[in-house]
Amino acid sequence: MALKTQKTPLGAIVPVLPGDQGRRLYLDMENAVQTHRLHFTVEADVQISVAAATAIRNRGSVFAMIEEMGVEEAGGERVVLDGRLAEVIAQAFAPSTISSTRITSTAVATTTIRESIAIHIASPLSANPAETTFRERNVKRRLQAFVKFRTGNLGDNVLQAGGATLTVTNVRVRVRQVYDDRSTMRPFYIPTYRQQVAQVASANTDLKEEIKTEKFIRLIAIQQDSDVGEVGDIVKAVEFRGDRRHIIGPGKIAWDDLARDQEAEFGGAVYSTGTGLGQNAYLVLHFQKGGRLSNIINPNDDTNLRFVLDVAPSGVAGATNGKVRIGIVELEQDPNLTRPVEEARAEVPA
Repeated sequence: MALKTQKTPLGAIVPVLPGDQGRRLYLDMENAVQTHRLHFTVEADVQISVAAATAIRNRGSVFAMIEEMGVEEAGGERVVLDGRLAEVIAQAFAPSTISSTRITSTAVATTTIRESIAIHIASPLSANPAETTFRERNVKRRLQAFVKFRTGNLGDNVLQAGGATLTVTNVRVRVRQVYDDRSTMRPFYIPTYRQQVAQVASANTDLKEEIKTEKFIRLIAIQQDSDVGEVGDIVKAVEFRGDRRHIIGPGKIAWDDLARDQEAEFGGAVYSTGTGLGQNAYLVLHFQKGGRLSNIINPNDDTNLRFVLDVAPSGVAGATNGKVRIGIVELEQDPNLTRPVEEARAEVPA
């Protein structure tokens, strides 16, 4: 037995503002290895001048400046997440609160904000993390980590300017890859991350959002979002079910109750008190209970999966175009990269 993983720096992304905003910026990853996770450190200098800003948005997190982050394989998407959603999923996987340096004051000042998160492929909550690692289909094609910064003034993602002038400089991203190039045993499944969005234009006590997939599901994370950032009052209650059974229900459970329940399962900062900008905006549902693959959601068993949500437009000042963003961590099989189907099926519910 021996340590099998190593951590390798992939380099730095230093976007030129504003020309590099709104497009994906890439770093090449190590090929032909079993990837366990990627670490992203993002930092930027935010200057408030002329006058004080009026409010902090998105908990003052630098990840609010990132519209998308993830992994591309030969131009196809393997991981795609809103930066804020990626941060909350990382908190759920963490054994304790992830440290961060954020905007905490609206006063005239210059602050360097900085955070580091992991996007986990091999789940640290799994009894055997190596059961679900990632390896690309064709080692001769490019495998790349990427980030895409939002367009416009990046400062508007962390502050509500009011009479202030917001200037963001020295934006940079460093990425590390943790991988195993020694093991020959294939994983049972390869994880992927994707997201879907439901618009909330009016009040609806039974908004249905279907989770259409043929893959197994490890985790789902829900975000309440708007034009002014995260809010905590769009979703009032949640039901989650398939045709055969309820996962949450029967009947809806209050959003705040479910959000508080997360703290019984996760070690990171997954709950924020209140309902204003950036407060109580997330719910993470983890299905691989006890770290066992036999507890993940099987789409053949839980057919026609759907959320039934009690929703209404946010009452937070300036919060328009409300939406519910859902991030989904799926596990898929590939006959060329994973263990035989018969072995894998023995690990999940029928």
